[in-house]
Amino acid sequence: TANNNFLNVMGYALTEIKGKHHRSFCEPTLVNSPEYAEFWRKLNHGEFIGDQFKRIGKHGRVVWLEATYNPVHDAHGRLYKVVKFATMVTDQVAREEEVSQAASVAFEISQQTDVSAQRGADVVQNTVQTMRKISEEMQTASSGIEALGKQSLLINSIVQTIGGIAQQTNLLAL
Repeated sequence: TANNNFLNVMGYALTEIKGKHHRSFCEPTLVNSPEYAEFWRKLNHGEFIGDQFKRIGKHGRVVWLEATYNPVHDAHGRLYKVVKFATMVTDQVAREEEVSQAASVAFEISQQTDVSAQRGADVVQNTVQTMRKISEEMQTASSGIEALGKQSLLINSIVQTIGGIAQQTNLLAL
């Protein structure tokens, strides 16, 4: 049986589900899974189960339930039924999924930002290294130019000395 709250949440009338197995409210992938077999093994052994469960309502609508499956034993300790208490948490699960997706997007953006920042740092580092090399080359060129200037002065001095000697030689030759 099912109470009116369950029927309203799932979108069914009692006549539509009376006599139907629990698997009618589950996705086929769940029904054929080891987890679902374990679920029934636990219930058949009188074990309590509580969790959030994804179920399928009328027209394939996804319904999330926060539910407990509570074993009820007779006076002899034999399991004779399981009572389910459930609260619909579909909206809450949807919000949690939205938050999770937003967190994933934020994480991806932060990862991309980290990569971009690292690329920017690499560009700056390469630019600094290039500027250092240019500075070193300019220093070397400057030293070379300074040495050329000194040699030019020396050559000029030598030329003047030779010029002076030549002039004295011309005077002596007269």
